[in-house]
Amino acid sequence: MLVLAQNVAPAKLPIASKLAPKIWASQVFVRAGSHPILKGISSYDLHFWQPDRAVGAGAYTKPDTGNVTILADSGNWETGLDWVNLMEAFRGKGSYVLCQLPLISRFDQEPMAMEILARTVAYLGGDKTCRNPVRTAKVLTANDGPLASKLRAVKVEHQIVDAGVVPDKASAYMLEAAKMAEFAKSLREGATLAVVDATPEDQTWLGALAGVPVSITVPAYSLWDGRGFRKGWSEFTAGLSHVDLYWKRFSGDERGSGQAEFSDNIIEPFQDYSAGAGAARELIFPGALLEIKAGNGILLIDQRRWTTENEALLNLASRNIASLMTALDVKIAPYIPPTELPKEIDYKTVDLRPFANRAFADDVAEDGKGGWTDQGPRADLRTFPTGKQSFKGVPFEIGGAPKCCIVLASESRPFKDIMPKSVEIPVGFPAEGLFFLHGSAYTGDAVISIYRIRYEDGSHVDIPVKGRENIFDWAGPRPTSNEKGTTSVIAWTGSNEIFPLIGVYRMTWVNEKPDVPIKSVTFLTPEMKSVPVLLGLTAAVKKGQFAAPPENAARAKKLLADGKAAFAKSQLDDARKMLKDAISIDPSLPETYQALANVAEKKGDDDWILEAYRAWVYSGPRSPLPYNRIAEILEKKKDLKGALENYKESLKVEWNQPPVIQAVSRLESSLK
Repeated sequence: MLVLAQNVAPAKLPIASKLAPKIWASQVFVRAGSHPILKGISSYDLHFWQPDRAVGAGAYTKPDTGNVTILADSGNWETGLDWVNLMEAFRGKGSYVLCQLPLISRFDQEPMAMEILARTVAYLGGDKTCRNPVRTAKVLTANDGPLASKLRAVKVEHQIVDAGVVPDKASAYMLEAAKMAEFAKSLREGATLAVVDATPEDQTWLGALAGVPVSITVPAYSLWDGRGFRKGWSEFTAGLSHVDLYWKRFSGDERGSGQAEFSDNIIEPFQDYSAGAGAARELIFPGALLEIKAGNGILLIDQRRWTTENEALLNLASRNIASLMTALDVKIAPYIPPTELPKEIDYKTVDLRPFANRAFADDVAEDGKGGWTDQGPRADLRTFPTGKQSFKGVPFEIGGAPKCCIVLASESRPFKDIMPKSVEIPVGFPAEGLFFLHGSAYTGDAVISIYRIRYEDGSHVDIPVKGRENIFDWAGPRPTSNEKGTTSVIAWTGSNEIFPLIGVYRMTWVNEKPDVPIKSVTFLTPEMKSVPVLLGLTAAVKKGQFAAPPENAARAKKLLADGKAAFAKSQLDDARKMLKDAISIDPSLPETYQALANVAEKKGDDDWILEAYRAWVYSGPRSPLPYNRIAEILEKKKDLKGALENYKESLKVEWNQPPVIQAVSRLESSLK
């Protein structure tokens, strides 16, 4: 199936990928030059198309796993090569060719668009796809070893076999550094064997298996520690970019242009040993992946350390596994979209005040005692609102001074030894999901923090927070677009003397075990490179799970009636207090929020009005009114970004509001 130029990714794809229709590229790069659609086409052919230089009009996010071959990708220094412009995703014996190259719109203007369209139609009209990933890999390894564990994690279809298995020439085998010279006959008759993580002790039996001498040695080139280089095109490396073979940090300092040569950027070794054989084709240098033809069969010696458990490398490791498994025609379980939050939920805020260790304001930089990220009064978060607040429709309880938020230890800041590396926050009830209000300073592209969800049944799940994936730096926040497993939005923006734009994020996580009570959430930092900060935590719970007791409801209704009576007598201060007390006792009465807003409007005080409508937003209103009034006041206060965000939230509640649509258009134009 050919899918051309969409604005939204097709439903029920077998891979995890989103479509960003506004991503534009003038340079797209070939990643599978042996594929029938791109054979003989170079990356230069995918640069600067006529008439406007656009080659990528919209792009998919790059999948981390699944039976998929990335045919062409694009990106930049900020996002990496994480945008896919052309790929083939396999399902059973069929496939989807997902293409965002402007083949139709450039057909009569760009010769390469005409060529690729013709090739694509010819390929899809053929008898079969280039891959048929329906097989089960036979794996000789310990059932509880790292190889088996990684294959299970990536959901590779595999069967653990013992050393006495009779080789089948029609099967693909994964051999984990074991004496398997007896497989030589089947190899020569047409079997495909992949040996992973070989050591010098395996040279003898590997030579007997290959029929040629094989050497396993320490990598000879220290300059290449932590990275590999794909050599030419091969089905066994199809879809991989050199970024997928780069297990180093991207340095942001003045040495950036030569960062690949610096060993201090290594996250983990890319390989422990290099493999060599005179008759082999080196697919990934230096000796990280060899292909040896042995009769009618193929022996692969794979030295990539894709069994790593390093959080910063899991995505890259998965892509390397998926590329190899797809080339071996081994099935990877199709992607199943995560469950969504129920439409009808309540919110329960979690009190972080007992664990908070920093204020939002910092009066003295780098003294280890102040607030936020300890960068001084010109670079703090003192303008952030406290108390009961709503961010993108979700309520949070934000602590007040002197302790407002939880900041973890970091190598990037002084006095790291007096800061916690982890904080455990008790929960104690079932939840449909969790909302995290958080930020980060000195944010790189690695995993900056982890939320470890511990259940009452003893199990746990980790939610990684990764730079440039589901969070960016608090100074200069930008939207996330390549997120996996969570959904993040910029929840609040502001400014300070140093940074014209600052902000924090709200991350949503949907719980796969909503009926099992969550014992606690541990906020921890794995590498201490960035500065993770948690400002608020709110749970999504079943409707009515924490309903107010009958006596509270009766008391709240009495306060509501008294508040209305005081309002009628223009006793605005008394009315305001009564109505706020009613909301505090029972926040489920929608009439109370409208009454409080009426009091504030009659008072004519913008601060009263904002507080009242924000309390209304906090309740998850079915009316667009509170969003619109907040937007009007923020626009009057010249907070155009805040106004725009609230107008957009209003349209989510009721889309048919012509004046609001016009306001959104006006503000977007002003902010360009």
